[in-house]
Amino acid sequence: MSNRRKQDKPNSARRAIEEVLKEKSCLKDLETLTSLGCDRRWMLTLLRTVGVGQQISDSKEKSWESLTGLSRRSLRAAVGKWRRSALEIERFNLSFLGWFLGVQSGHKYFSSSPNLIRRCACTVERQLAFAGPKKRPFLNCFKAYLVAYVHETTKRWHDEEVSALISAAMT
Repeated sequence: MSNRRKQDKPNSARRAIEEVLKEKSCLKDLETLTSLGCDRRWMLTLLRTVGVGQQISDSKEKSWESLTGLSRRSLRAAVGKWRRSALEIERFNLSFLGWFLGVQSGHKYFSSSPNLIRRCACTVERQLAFAGPKKRPFLNCFKAYLVAYVHETTKRWHDEEVSALISAAMT
């Protein structure tokens, strides 16, 4: 694929989101934020990502299995297996052979693996408890990133402008 065609794809996506903003009378909000230092191309790219996030939320995020490849029950079982594996590795590390291999190899992963596995299990467990497919994690992440970018760039919150842009991008 030529460089020209590679550049055309993002440009056409930005033009499309710009048209949506124009139709929804939100172009002035984009202009306000760009006049305050936000990069226009990056804003359009982020807004396009919000729109894609909405499409993902509407179509695929209906179940844990569509997000992870495992059902919720299987994911909970996997977390339990990870915790048991961490205990087994810890037990092995306390043995003479585990100690010797750890010292002999000089690698720290012998001693750090159980904690890493537990942290992974804890992270997934928290996700299972507080979030989920119906809470639209991808969409919310994309929107939060856009809000953070505007705040980081302008050093102020621009709730009205950002919410109008997000609303337009999600239609």
